Amino acid sequence: MATYELLINDAPLVVGRDASLVSIAVRYQCPREFAFSVPASAQRIALGSTCEFTVDGVMRFCGLVMDWQPSPTLAGSDIYRAYDYAEMAGDVQLVKPRDDSQARYLNFLLNRAPFVALSEILNAMSNAFAAELVAVGAAASWVVFSGVTEGWLAQCNVSDGSFPEVLTAILSGLPGYTWLWEPENRQFVIVNLYRSPTQTVTVGSDLVTQLAMNMSIRDRYTVVTCVGKPLNAPTPVSVDCVPDWDEELEEGWAPDLVTGQDSAEQAYDEEMQKVFRRWSFKDALESSGYSINADFPVDLRVKIRVRKDPAKYRWISVKVANVDTDLGYIEAEEPLIRGVDVGQAGIAPAFQVGGSQKALDVKLRFVGTHVVRPEYTCGPGGSAYAQYGLLRHRYEYDQSNDDLSAESVAQMLPSRASLMLDALGDVAISGSVPLAGSVPDWLWNLNVRVNVSVPNRNLGTESMAAVVTGFTHSFDGCGSTTLELSTDRSSFVGRGMM
Repeated sequence: MATYELLINDAPLVVGRDASLVSIAVRYQCPREFAFSVPASAQRIALGSTCEFTVDGVMRFCGLVMDWQPSPTLAGSDIYRAYDYAEMAGDVQLVKPRDDSQARYLNFLLNRAPFVALSEILNAMSNAFAAELVAVGAAASWVVFSGVTEGWLAQCNVSDGSFPEVLTAILSGLPGYTWLWEPENRQFVIVNLYRSPTQTVTVGSDLVTQLAMNMSIRDRYTVVTCVGKPLNAPTPVSVDCVPDWDEELEEGWAPDLVTGQDSAEQAYDEEMQKVFRRWSFKDALESSGYSINADFPVDLRVKIRVRKDPAKYRWISVKVANVDTDLGYIEAEEPLIRGVDVGQAGIAPAFQVGGSQKALDVKLRFVGTHVVRPEYTCGPGGSAYAQYGLLRHRYEYDQSNDDLSAESVAQMLPSRASLMLDALGDVAISGSVPLAGSVPDWLWNLNVRVNVSVPNRNLGTESMAAVVTGFTHSFDGCGSTTLELSTDRSSFVGRGMM
């Protein structure tokens, strides 16, 4: 039989004489709730009083009395409810009217720094908020955190909120990470549910009817595809160019033609200058599906006949005078008409005035940008597929902001898809399991997964490794604990890159 001690404002209330224990509830990411009753004839306990509760000498609760009501079931008794100091940590806000170096550094880590170590963020939070947390009772010293503190966050993007809200938002970026407040050391314990040890709970046959367990393949997915950010993939591209001049001017064109200096003649000269020099690639570029990457030079290529073997042709590069990627044209320095290969000198134009000259075949080579969305698929897999042949496909699209590059996201896709299939591919088993007697020592601070077995029965829960998301213990009689279980790990995957 466990030994209980209860202190109100540091004064003991003898359990069984001055007070009766009602219940205690422990869950992740929220305050513990502890309820006790006292005779209505006793002096009323002031709301806001401190409350400490120990089991066999170990602190299992400390906080403040916040609720009072007459007992609906125990005549002549009053029920008091206390909440631990994680509740008071909600008064510590991230956004404050201050601009010290600690606050600025924390803001940098939370909003602008890519790929930050979790330990660095937690240290920055401790430095910035430890004094306030100590003041409200949520910390005993500047050592605010314990538990699993390794890991890297691709992004945070947290701009406001209470201390618990900010911590929850940060940990949501890491698969399996969560927190609870531990009263013995007054610390926020970081838990990685994927590493939690496993306990096997044996339930007596007489309690099988109280096993409120549910098995479901609803919202289960046995194939997962993670799709990244749009990625600009540089690709060598070649498109045909077509004449971009008035073809009627070809017959009167000559390489040294200059007509005069008045406005009409000048306009005529400008149009003449385009003949055999200005080429359009606008339509060909649109048809290719690419855009020209301005970080790389373009290459204008012409097809010429090899002098030693007139039946053969080859492509050579020529000098570019101007290129306009918006209007889709390019101008060569020299006219590009039928010529022959004269070796290293390039083109030997064969000008034949009178319309017999002919434009060359011309191509534009460039580094094109083609927008793709990389993806990675895992599956089929999971117990929902193995046991029931379920084939459902889940697509997850990247939800990260612009601080995380498309290349970085693409590298994360395989691990992300694997994690999501692990979280979504198994048959979902959830519900509650009763345990008679006192709260087991291994359960008080959660961080555990359980298998449930019943002698001489096969319930399919013997190796489920369900996460204990919380428990409620009733002190009535010899005591009983109700475990809250779930094998659905999708809520703990973390946003990661998504």
